[in-house]
Amino acid sequence: MKTKLFKLLLLVLTLSVLAACGSDGNDGSTGKDGQDGEDAWALPKHVILFIGDGMHEEHEAAASRYYYGDETSLVWKDSSVFPYSNYATTWDVTAYNTLASERSEASYAADTFSGRTGFDVLQMGLSSITKDKYFLDSSMGAAATDSASAGTAIATGVKTDAGNIAWESGDPANGEIQTIAEYYKAKTTPGKIGVVTTVPISHATPAAFVSHNVYRNNYHAIFTEISTVTKPDVVIGGGHPQVYNETYLTTAQLTTVQGDASYEYVARNTGTDGATALAAATANAVTNGTGLFGVFGSAGGQIATPTVTDTPGTPSFTKTENESPVLAESTEAALTVLSSGGGAGGFFVMLEQGDIDWTNHSNDYKGMVGGVLDLHYAVEKAEEMIDNGVNGMSWANTTIIVTSDHGNSYLRFNRGKTNGLGDLPLQEVKTVSNCPAGNYCGSYVYPDGEVFYGTGGHTNELVSVYAKGADISKLTARQGVLYHGTALIDNTDLFRVMKSIADANRNVILFIGDGMQKAHEIAASRYMFGINNPEALSFHSFDFKANCTTWDIDTYNSYAAAKGKDLYSVAKMNNRIEYGIVGYDVAVAGSYSYPQLEEEYIRRYAATDSASAGTALATGNKTVDGNIAWLPGDLAGGNLKTIAEKVKSQRKGAIGVVTTVPFSHATPAAFVSHNVSRNNYGEIAAEIITTTRPDVVIGAGHPSYVGTPSAPNYQYITQASYNAIKADKGYIFVERTNGVTGGTSLLSAADSAVTAKKKLFGLFGGTGGQVATPTVTDTPGAPTFAATDSESPLLADSTEAALRVLAQNSNGFFLMVEQGDIDWTNHANDYKGMVGGVIDLEYAVKKAMEFVDQPGDNIDWSNTLLIVTSDHGNSFLRLNNTLKPGLGDLPAQQSYVAPCPGTWCGSNIYPDGEVFYGTGGHTNELVSVYAKGDFAGETFSKYNGKMYDEGVTKIIDNTFIFKAMANFLGVTVSQ
Repeated sequence: MKTKLFKLLLLVLTLSVLAACGSDGNDGSTGKDGQDGEDAWALPKHVILFIGDGMHEEHEAAASRYYYGDETSLVWKDSSVFPYSNYATTWDVTAYNTLASERSEASYAADTFSGRTGFDVLQMGLSSITKDKYFLDSSMGAAATDSASAGTAIATGVKTDAGNIAWESGDPANGEIQTIAEYYKAKTTPGKIGVVTTVPISHATPAAFVSHNVYRNNYHAIFTEISTVTKPDVVIGGGHPQVYNETYLTTAQLTTVQGDASYEYVARNTGTDGATALAAATANAVTNGTGLFGVFGSAGGQIATPTVTDTPGTPSFTKTENESPVLAESTEAALTVLSSGGGAGGFFVMLEQGDIDWTNHSNDYKGMVGGVLDLHYAVEKAEEMIDNGVNGMSWANTTIIVTSDHGNSYLRFNRGKTNGLGDLPLQEVKTVSNCPAGNYCGSYVYPDGEVFYGTGGHTNELVSVYAKGADISKLTARQGVLYHGTALIDNTDLFRVMKSIADANRNVILFIGDGMQKAHEIAASRYMFGINNPEALSFHSFDFKANCTTWDIDTYNSYAAAKGKDLYSVAKMNNRIEYGIVGYDVAVAGSYSYPQLEEEYIRRYAATDSASAGTALATGNKTVDGNIAWLPGDLAGGNLKTIAEKVKSQRKGAIGVVTTVPFSHATPAAFVSHNVSRNNYGEIAAEIITTTRPDVVIGAGHPSYVGTPSAPNYQYITQASYNAIKADKGYIFVERTNGVTGGTSLLSAADSAVTAKKKLFGLFGGTGGQVATPTVTDTPGAPTFAATDSESPLLADSTEAALRVLAQNSNGFFLMVEQGDIDWTNHANDYKGMVGGVIDLEYAVKKAMEFVDQPGDNIDWSNTLLIVTSDHGNSFLRLNNTLKPGLGDLPAQQSYVAPCPGTWCGSNIYPDGEVFYGTGGHTNELVSVYAKGDFAGETFSKYNGKMYDEGVTKIIDNTFIFKAMANFLGVTVSQ
């Protein structure tokens, strides 16, 4: 209990808190992190993806040499302009299986493949001859993707077979895969989408973004889907049937598009300048609020490759024919239409320079240079429009990515005969006389030996990736995920990054093992997986791992008094590294969560309680024992906005809390209510039910089981609130019922809530208030786990029920799931109960992982962050390293009867000395933090050492968990 004197002291502290709350830009309260919050989420996010089809780094160098006299002057090659540059792998399932066969390895399987099979990084360190064989010699297993499967990988994040257009490997029925363009259109606030290409509109690369087919050559079916089903806001490309033939689209199909009132239609017309016609159609589309559909092309089907000439010292770049636009002109048209009208959903556009690939197939160096320069000018045009703020585009809301779908031709330069400014190599059409027997020759040969080609087909070489814009850090976050120890990304990572930028929904699932510290995790892991597996729980293999401090203001002041330091104030905490050590002194207690260096340091002084710890996690603010999302000092108006409230108000997302203890207890309460005392259960329950109204509430505290059906105990919910929630038409209400399996009834209620589009409220629990801790038994070699009370759900059931309901909100969700029995059993030094609680948490985490992994929805690891942590330590458990309990093995456990044989005895003692307890209360030990998701490392790692010198530790503070969640969700950090 807080004394009046202490409350008066805190009144002074509160004034500084209120003044300073959210003022520290360095920790993400305002400043950059704040700008990445609510305002950033509110911005429409645009992605402009340029693909140089078949373009390898040598092709980029060739074009830059020709036009600028060096190899680094294309717009995307300048790191001061495009700060992100890297390489990506491009293999598809067909190539993988060819390579796997050569290595006598298993065929591709999505959940077990090896990145090294698809692209052997080790080959890059070998001689050039060995590398040539790896990429070119079929006897060495050389294989490469095609444009359809490569486009599919970029557009959907899924590897597939050669020839498949956004369709699953193996061509199953209903094998369509949602593309990034479709994802933009499916957002709650739909975005605009477009495809632009220099080759036929129904060709592989554009098709992979806006259609689905088991075969890339089904051009007519692909065009029909694009023009009548997907209906992008902008379509510009080649393939005009009256210029080429009806291979790619028919005259009848074109007539249908021309009659579509939702499009401003423009087509190649003999004698009419294509750029002028496209610009006029663009202006009409903007004026009339329609889409834009442009069909051009030349005698080859594609828009004719721009012309470059061999004029040393004087490079040139001109249209080959004026009746079709160059890519820069199409880019300007597309971006003008897509950015007009102030669409809140942003836009996605893919712009392909496809002639690079077509010319590379024939080893046409001159044509390839023209194609790369065409791409260069298009990227320059996009950059110029963003710089000029056309229709609100800016580098704060737009990201440009420039890449290739695969290599082609295996072009290499003769470094002794370097072609320079305006200079092209001597290029001849292949004949019998100029192609020596035994040599590879494409359609063109280079008799002076200035350049060499190795093939006329695709190659498995790495391709370049360049990016500019506000969200390029997301690319960095994907580096080395598939190829550990390198900075490489895979082409599927581009989809993950773009999808994350699209930001239609962000989801956070926060698991809290209440009172759980590392020794408890180890105990459960050894019980489940054996003595040699102390860290084998699912979350032990998560992408991000760190240790976390948990002290609250009371803890801080306890240590401050002992050290002769000033009491806590926000102003002092702005100098975190100096004052953070007052709350937790790394030099004394250590930088690891187990074991601590100094037992007395941890045991002697105060530790946080669940209310203030929950408040830190939920709001990013330190407070005092007992306060529920409320500032210290208990002033009127001291309520703090929680992460759940911010998701609900700023994102219009869904929110939920799940717990095994009463739903009005400290931890769940801290996320969805506000109070000056955690013990005001009735007030807290009423606020949750009538004011916050989460989309999901599942927990214990049922009055008929805290008491009895004939004499209910309304300790955790008032009778009025209980009656109100049962009658609430906005909720599907489900409660513990005698003889009914709780998990079954809860999941059925969740399905009813989904069907009826309602919220879900589940009220369970037993005589102690909580859901009875699951049972584990001392059966060495055979671990067990079972519900102790089948009338209440296990935590995995509650987690699944919550996710079913929350997933219906396309704006995303926040869910807090607490296993509270871990804390309650630790207070009693109940090892057996604690192990049951941790395993209950483990199964719930695995259930959440399964939910994210399941196909068929918009929830995956690109937009979901799963966190497992604890609010504080409890019990100071230590394991005897000589007498370790192992698989299915529990230590001998007895109820304590005086006298105590040692310095401390809790409710349970362990006479065989297998485990030791130091207290029955909370401890100031470090706790673990684990996070999983495509961007978990990026989200959390910036907080490493913020309060505890990064050069010494990787410790974060619990308030930074809030900041990480807020920044990932795109909500404000400051109050």
